[in-house]
Amino acid sequence: MIQAHKFVIERDTQGGYVATFPGLMGRQAQARSLKALMERIREVMALDQVDELAAVPREMARVSPDGRVG
Repeated sequence: MIQAHKFVIERDTQGGYVATFPGLMGRQAQARSLKALMERIREVMALDQVDELAAVPREMARVSPDGRVG
């Protein structure tokens, strides 16, 4: 199941961008441009999906060819 996560984007002191994820303790993404930041945000969300799968016993996890767990 794909989950949506809220994130907050702020400018850093060097002119780049930082995204923090209030619901994902300790996760953040940084980039110099908003376009690059959005890609990194997608990577963080994908990593969260991998972490959730790692917590499920392998025999219980069924992953479809398109990556959905069911």
